[in-house]
Amino acid sequence: MEALVIDLTHGGINISIELSKLGFKVFAYDFYKTLKKNDINQLESYNVKIIKDLDEFKSISKYEDYKEKFYIIYPVHCPISKEEIAGKNIKKFIFLNHHETVKMILKQWNNEREKLDIPLVEVTGVKGKTSTVFILKEIMNLNRSLLILSSLGAFLFKDDKKIILKNNLSITPANIIETIKISRSIINPKCNIVPSEKFSKNEDYEFNYESVIWESSLGVTGLGDIGILTNLIENYPIAKNTSTAREAKKQVFNCKIVVIEEETLKKYYPKEAKEYEYKINSFSINSKNSNASVRVHSIEYSLDITTIDIEYNNLKTINGNILNGKMNVKTFAPGKHNVLNILSAITASLSLNIKSEIISKGLTNFKGIDGRTSKRIINNQVVFEEINPGLNVKAINCSMNMIKNLDNYTVIIGGKYGVTCEEINEKELIQLLEEKIYSDKIDLIFTDELGFNLKKQMKTEIPYYKNYNDAIKFSIKNKHNILFIYRSKYSDISKR
Repeated sequence: MEALVIDLTHGGINISIELSKLGFKVFAYDFYKTLKKNDINQLESYNVKIIKDLDEFKSISKYEDYKEKFYIIYPVHCPISKEEIAGKNIKKFIFLNHHETVKMILKQWNNEREKLDIPLVEVTGVKGKTSTVFILKEIMNLNRSLLILSSLGAFLFKDDKKIILKNNLSITPANIIETIKISRSIINPKCNIVPSEKFSKNEDYEFNYESVIWESSLGVTGLGDIGILTNLIENYPIAKNTSTAREAKKQVFNCKIVVIEEETLKKYYPKEAKEYEYKINSFSINSKNSNASVRVHSIEYSLDITTIDIEYNNLKTINGNILNGKMNVKTFAPGKHNVLNILSAITASLSLNIKSEIISKGLTNFKGIDGRTSKRIINNQVVFEEINPGLNVKAINCSMNMIKNLDNYTVIIGGKYGVTCEEINEKELIQLLEEKIYSDKIDLIFTDELGFNLKKQMKTEIPYYKNYNDAIKFSIKNKHNILFIYRSKYSDISKR
């Protein structure tokens, strides 16, 4: 078998190596030209042939003896079309995106997982992915050890201990494989935390966890017992405008049970709603005119503990049961967007046949995660932090609505450029902020690179501090509570 792996920047190196171990003759195309010498040496040690461009590949494939299928492996956001890759010989190739390829590589691992009845939850969406993962962690880790891949890194929660497998690991599909490998390497305490070199289809797998949660960008592998699509609040273009977030994330419907926000389902996936009705569990914060499997009857918001009355009807479980019932939960969810994350976790947990009492207990333990609507106290002033490299205008609006009826709050907005592939829409953000200044009478401070550019474009004169710490100190000194909205990796900010 032969394969061309496109894009070695977003996990393609790991995918190339694993395919080689499975017996593939692998060609690799460094589309973004990011390969380093060590990467090249590693690929060559696994007999992966690096090609300089697609013309070279076409030349090779033209004369290749096709005894077996030839796979084209590409990321879902690939800016190159199939026609550009394969030319006129498209029918000769099998095209798999990175998510699908990881599914193929993990076939044996998944078979063993299913034999051992280890539940797997996959999480994707535009917003709320990481929060949903860690809400689920509080529920699923109450009586089971848990392996997690998230935007915060890879972790093993076992025997009331948090074992950091690797910090700041991206959520590209290939890092699912990396997470599993690192976890296996620590089964023997004497081993160094180094990925195992063996990861083939003939290998005997060892599991030092009883549940698994994967957060993944732009879709899922489809291996999940539960696939969660938190929301699609923005159907942004990908792959040089040849595809969309909607198209990428519909891979969630390959999972056994699909958990999805009802509004997202109706707006973006009406066809899938009918086709996969038998395995969809939806959730909604709106009780009126809702047919969601899980919906809210009442919410009492608080910046500390929010109380939510929930009803679930005709909810499907992974073992074929249908559940109906009510729940009252108390948890940290100061805003509407936080409640939606809670609902996605509840729906997934019920789908896994987790008892409502355990779900409620887990939710009481959830206190937020650092930087994602987390709360700190500085000199008796409340500081809410929304620190996220992927912050967009809608997310900022949700955060600001959380405090709109509260007095004595300053909103500090800023951040860096270049932390994600997609920059924030500054024109839309400025429009929102001008409206908030007029309607909600907010106090606003700008900071850092993003704040500097926003200030230049605003009609209203807004104070600016180059250093966000100075902005925070000023607000605290004036006895103001703070909503700190900042585009950055939390790991960078946490060094302060």
